[in-house]
Amino acid sequence: MRKLAVTLVVLVALTAIATASRYLFGTEFMPYHAAVAGSAWRDIDPRMQVLVLAMMKVMGAGNIAVATALLLFAWQAAKGVAWAGWAALAVGACLWVPTLYATFAARAANPNAQTPAAMTALALSLLAIAAALLWLDTRRRQP
Repeated sequence: MRKLAVTLVVLVALTAIATASRYLFGTEFMPYHAAVAGSAWRDIDPRMQVLVLAMMKVMGAGNIAVATALLLFAWQAAKGVAWAGWAALAVGACLWVPTLYATFAARAANPNAQTPAAMTALALSLLAIAAALLWLDTRRRQP
């Protein structure tokens, strides 16, 4: 159980790093942003472009921070530290619960916007499964 849980946490961390790279190195907003805005990037006021890119960089940095924490928690979980799974879930939830809200808000504004709601929910679900597996593993090992 522990190996599976650690694998899930590492998988979510790697996904967060991939997401971070898209947001940190992107030079224009994502296709779902364009769908919600109802405009192409080139039609957005340059001052607004600066704000959008700044928010994207913050999102990318948040993903890097969470990924770093998840990798540290995975390392602790691999050693059998009981709290590591719950810590991974808590830290992931701090980023991805508000992100999930934002994706639902964007989709409400334009139902055709292909927001990353499913991937965000999947990341949270995998962390919850990992936390539960680590909890069960800890209980199983107790005398």
